Amino acid sequence: MRIDRFGQRCVLLAVVAVLSVAVLSTVGCGRGDRLETFPIDGKIVYSDGKPFAGGSQSFIVFQSMDHGVPNATGVIELDGSFKVGTFDPEDGAVEGRHRVSVSPPVPGARSGRSEPVLTFNSKYQSIARSGLEVTVDPNGENQLTITLEAP
Repeated sequence: MRIDRFGQRCVLLAVVAVLSVAVLSTVGCGRGDRLETFPIDGKIVYSDGKPFAGGSQSFIVFQSMDHGVPNATGVIELDGSFKVGTFDPEDGAVEGRHRVSVSPPVPGARSGRSEPVLTFNSKYQSIARSGLEVTVDPNGENQLTITLEAP
């Protein structure tokens, strides 16, 4: 039996539809199962006051020390600013204490050319070794400044 291209597309569409329904039914639509998140606005600076120059390949991760939820993550902008999201982009992080890790910009990611890598202490890339912790306050504005040792 031979199925033409139209038939193949119909079968493919049917499989995608069934899989989509299956995924949505296991994930659920209710936000009631989620812990509440609180918006975070922050900036990463070095101890000498200079901003950490992030970029499209530089990330920050918050790992809750109080709740077993997914990590909150965000992109670090060129001026060192960031916003994080746990369940949706930029929805924030759950309340409580968080360990933090920071990844440095990838050389060449901004311009497509090889760029010199600034000295960056690799300990900041590890949640366990970074030594960085923040507290998300459900009653506060949560405007955070994270300070890294100057290179």
